[in-house]
Amino acid sequence: MQSYTHLSAQERECLLVRLGEGKKNTRSIAHELGRNVSSVSWALARNTRENSSYSPLAVTDLYRKRRKKCIRRRRLETDANLRAFVENRLNDFWSSQIVAARWWGKPVGHSTIYRALKARALPGYAEKSHLLRQGKRKYCRGDSVESHK
Repeated sequence: MQSYTHLSAQERECLLVRLGEGKKNTRSIAHELGRNVSSVSWALARNTRENSSYSPLAVTDLYRKRRKKCIRRRRLETDANLRAFVENRLNDFWSSQIVAARWWGKPVGHSTIYRALKARALPGYAEKSHLLRQGKRKYCRGDSVESHK
């Protein structure tokens, strides 16, 4: 089964031209584009304006806006209570595992805190200054570095 790809700018332009010529039959338009009928009808239904017009430029704009909305937000950016709790505990030099275990709200993993520190999502906090191992990997005496990869 072939994976779905969005209609390209050229395909959208072709769609506009075919609609301008008066072709309302999505089956024939889909055949010309080499696309599935459902893909073309879905694109028309989703992107046709209220006055029954279709604009490839407006579709591209809508696509970018929709795409921007669907990006996953970091948990520490969206939950102010969690962020304040993590910042207070990091000031007390708690490990991220303990901070995650002591949080009373919706469960949070210690990797979320590490990820936020690495992405610099918590201004003023860094792995090297606020974590127990200061951003270093765990290393056991006598073991080679290769065995921990």
